[in-house]
Amino acid sequence: MKKRAIWVAGILALAAAAVVLLAHNRKALHQEAYSEIYSNEELGFSLALPGKWAGQYEGREGAADSVELHIALPSGRFKTAPVAYIFRYTQEEWAQEKERMPAQWTLLGEGHGYTYILTFPGDVNYDPADRGSTATYQKRRAELEEGKFAFKVL
Repeated sequence: MKKRAIWVAGILALAAAAVVLLAHNRKALHQEAYSEIYSNEELGFSLALPGKWAGQYEGREGAADSVELHIALPSGRFKTAPVAYIFRYTQEEWAQEKERMPAQWTLLGEGHGYTYILTFPGDVNYDPADRGSTATYQKRRAELEEGKFAFKVL
């Protein structure tokens, strides 16, 4: 009976250690996965992107209260292309604008009286004849569409 209790205690200790280790590894993977931070103090937000985006994108000032997220393209006629837009609206503006938004938009967050929205270009902003640019653009856009980022209101 005593051996059995020691055996059960050992198994429970190993299981607890495995849970702690898995939780730590999962947190480290999440931090590594979103290690590239784009921050826009003027509009009051940050966007954590996959680490592989490092050096491959830039945020450019867009229309009033917006940012164009451009990605680098490996070849073709264009060096960069806008892959997404982030808009900041007051809550009053958003209540009116929501009805006119394109079909595909994502609510990123709300804070400090603002609503943040992610939208995508409705046209082709890369050379479709260039396979490398097409693949890069489609991959980065898919990552954004799939929510492979973390948004934070500052």
